[in-house]
Amino acid sequence: MRIIIYTENMKYGGMDTFIVNLTKYWPDKDDELFVICNDSHPGINFLSENLPSSVNLVKHQIPVNWSFLSTFMKYLPMLLQKILRKIFRYALFPYQIYAISSMLKKHKGDALLTVNGSYPGGETCRVANIAWRRVSKGVSIHNFHNYAEREIGIMSPLEYLIDQKLREVTNHIVSVSDYCSSTIVSREAFRNHKTILTIPNGVELPIGKNQVNLRDSYKIPKNKHILLMVGTFEERKGHEFALDALKIALRRRDDLHLLLIGNASDEEVHRVQKLINERSLSNDVTITGKIENVANSMSGADLVIIPSQNHESFGLTAVEAMLNKLPVVATNIGGIPETIGKDGGCGFLINPNDPDEFSQKIIYIIDNPEFSKKMGANGLSRASDVFSPKKMAHEYFKLTRTKA
Repeated sequence: MRIIIYTENMKYGGMDTFIVNLTKYWPDKDDELFVICNDSHPGINFLSENLPSSVNLVKHQIPVNWSFLSTFMKYLPMLLQKILRKIFRYALFPYQIYAISSMLKKHKGDALLTVNGSYPGGETCRVANIAWRRVSKGVSIHNFHNYAEREIGIMSPLEYLIDQKLREVTNHIVSVSDYCSSTIVSREAFRNHKTILTIPNGVELPIGKNQVNLRDSYKIPKNKHILLMVGTFEERKGHEFALDALKIALRRRDDLHLLLIGNASDEEVHRVQKLINERSLSNDVTITGKIENVANSMSGADLVIIPSQNHESFGLTAVEAMLNKLPVVATNIGGIPETIGKDGGCGFLINPNDPDEFSQKIIYIIDNPEFSKKMGANGLSRASDVFSPKKMAHEYFKLTRTKA
C-alpha cells in the first residue's frame, strides 16, 4: 500500500518526532510512505535528517495565511492582524482544496493520515481530509495532538460546516489522550460523535545525541538536588506555581536547585526572571533556555516537575522522565494523569491550586531515595509498555486497513 502522511506546522516539536517514530516503526516494510509538509515548516530539516531513507518527503508551497502574509502583517496592529488572518484563513479554503486535491491525486495513495496539532489547528489539515475524498476512496484518518478549541464568534456556522464535512469524509478521528478526545465533543458537529479513538504517542530516547551534564554545565554544587522543569515559558505551564512550591520546599531543605528548560521569548524570560527575583530565589533557580534533545540529559536530575495550570494534552515530558527512571511530581491537568497512571506509582498528581502539597511531594521523594528509585523503575516499565513507538505505529497501521 501507499500511505500518505500529511501535516502542516508552524513550529518544530512533538509532531515531527511523532512522524519520525511512526515511519521508523511502521510494521509493513513493503508499504510506500510519503510525508507531505509545508516547506516553510521550521522542523523541515529535522524531518529530512531523521525520517527513514525509504520514506519520501514531499515539500509544498500551498499558501497558508500565517506563512505568506507574515512579512506584510507584522507591520499592522495586532487586532487588525487577527481580523485579517481570520478572513484569509477561509478565503484561501477553495484554492487549498483545489491545490491539495491535485497534489494527492498525483501521489495516488491508498490511505491518508493527516497529522494536526490542536483542533482545528493547521488550516490545511482538515482541508487535506476533505480534498482526499474528492480523489480517492481510500481510508482517511484525521489525527490531532492537542486539545480542541470551541468554535466562537461570527465564523461559528462556517466552522460547523467544515467539521460536518470532515466527519462525513473521514473514517477515523484519532487523538493522543482521552482528555484530548473528549475536548472535541465541545464542538457542535462532534457533540454526538461516539467513535473518536485514542492512541497514545510512542516515545523513545534519542540514542547518543547531544547529552549535556546538567550539574557541570550550570555549575550546580554537588550537594544540591536537581529538579527539572521542561517546557515552553507560556503562563499556562505554571512557572509561578513551581516557584511558589520551591519557596515552600526550601524551608524544609535548602539543598534544592531548579532548572527551567525550554524555548522562550525575551519577554517570557523577563517575566519568569521577575517572578524568581520577587521570591528571592535567584540562587536556587537557573533558566537554561532550550537544550537540544533534553531527554538525553535528564539522567543527571533527581526528579522532574510538571506544574501546568491549564491544557496539557499528553505529557511528553512525563514520559521522557519515566524513560530516564526519574520520579515525577505533576498537577492533575488534562492528559497528564493518563500518562503518569496511578498516583504514587510513577509520580505524584497534585491539584493545580495546592503548591503546599506539591512541595511536600518533592520533599518526600528527596527524603526517601529507595522510594524514589522504585518510582523510577515503575515509570520505566510503564513508559516502555504503554508508550512504545512500535505499538503506536501498529495501531495506526491497522487503521489504514480498516474503513469502519
